[in-house]
Amino acid sequence: TAEILKCNKPAWRLPGQYLVLMRPDVSESEMLESVKRLRATGGGRGPPLEVLQIYTRALRGFLVRMRRDALRLVARLPQVLYVEEDSSVFAQAGPWSLRRLPRPRGRPGDGAAVEVYLMDGSVLSSHRELGGRVLVTDFHSVPVGEAGGHREASRCKGHGTHVAAVVMGSDTGVAPGARVNLVRVLDCRGKGTVSGALAGVEYIRAALRAHPPGAAVVLLPFTGAFSRSLNAACRDLVNTGAVVVAAAGNYRDDACLYSPASEPEVITVGAVNSADQLVSQGPGGTNVGRCVDVFAPGGDIVSASSDCDTCFASGSGTSQAAAHAAGMAAVLLSSSPSLTPVQVLQTLLRYSVSLPSVSGRRGLVTPSLVAALPPDGGGAAEELLCRSVWSERSRVRTVSQCRPGEEMMSCSSHAPDGAPAGHTTAVVQGQCVAYGGLGVTGVHAVARCCVVPRLQCWGRARPRRGGACAEPQPPTAC
Repeated sequence: TAEILKCNKPAWRLPGQYLVLMRPDVSESEMLESVKRLRATGGGRGPPLEVLQIYTRALRGFLVRMRRDALRLVARLPQVLYVEEDSSVFAQAGPWSLRRLPRPRGRPGDGAAVEVYLMDGSVLSSHRELGGRVLVTDFHSVPVGEAGGHREASRCKGHGTHVAAVVMGSDTGVAPGARVNLVRVLDCRGKGTVSGALAGVEYIRAALRAHPPGAAVVLLPFTGAFSRSLNAACRDLVNTGAVVVAAAGNYRDDACLYSPASEPEVITVGAVNSADQLVSQGPGGTNVGRCVDVFAPGGDIVSASSDCDTCFASGSGTSQAAAHAAGMAAVLLSSSPSLTPVQVLQTLLRYSVSLPSVSGRRGLVTPSLVAALPPDGGGAAEELLCRSVWSERSRVRTVSQCRPGEEMMSCSSHAPDGAPAGHTTAVVQGQCVAYGGLGVTGVHAVARCCVVPRLQCWGRARPRRGGACAEPQPPTAC
């Protein structure tokens, strides 16, 4: 029987809706045959169920509405890897934030030729900040019963407009030369679903395959409960070469409890204010922890408002912080289109500004860094770029690992209680593993992960007869 994953935020679950993910060795035709049989079951004497959505690109699976008795039937199918409760996701919603960033307008490095895919709600594309550079795609997957409907999208809550202008606004944007493609997955209240976000990722993956851009950034300025399926879809998107940036969340909590913030391949961004302090919003505030990769401006950010074509508003949250990081990624890719997602992250960390240490029990594993760009706005020089990757804390065994494209230069452990002995480390199949021991109440594994610059070699042919020297050979990778 397949594993049934319950939502770790019970209030956010969508009763009766489940994501069914198939095993990797199941073909698309086999999956469609299973869907066909389930639909026949729903129309016959079996437990009632309704297949709502089929996924074939980023993931292989489907969304189904069914009763608990039908859930057990689906979980027993041999092709099923796991079943996950569908749940809601939520928007995390000269400005001071731009004074520290170079904005090389009108030349390489302003985000030109970079396609940014924004998964959000509505955008007022006629706003003077956006200048017609937002393409509202024909995709929309928002919760049923949304007031206003898709045709009234421009009159909805202005979260998407505000975020888009932070990325590429003429005066408020980090990358004023970039173009944004809106993929609508949030309703007028800034609310969506995991299943809708999965469909949006599928759409983007198909678009990137059909018309490969020189470079692409995907921005997810929302968060929901932990979802293995949404994390897997985002990881697949990164594997295509897209830089995926997500909001850490505004719950003053551990970002590892939320998706897509908890996916290691995604660049997860927390929020700071103009004093480089963590953003607080009443009882909430930026999420922290080891799943946060970097912080960015997210407090009292002035950007475009959807109230009118010349209106502006102030907004705070990790959505704005993620938008800043996405704009910085577009700037880097505009100058150096061949940068990989992990090289983009490492470059943002290389030029980052240090924060005061984050307090609290998650402060130790939270990176105290605010993302920044190189002085000229271009990519990093050919140099060794490194970061530390912490594992969760465990009394028995815990694992930390680098991203694809990084090399592990060292593996160590840390016991927060200061125990001088009793814990050990080992490198096992490319992973940094720490083991607890006697007298240790918890231990972290710490991997030092680096991007090693590619070396270039020059060769010189032997002298020709008569003493003439041969020309040096062109450089080659070695």
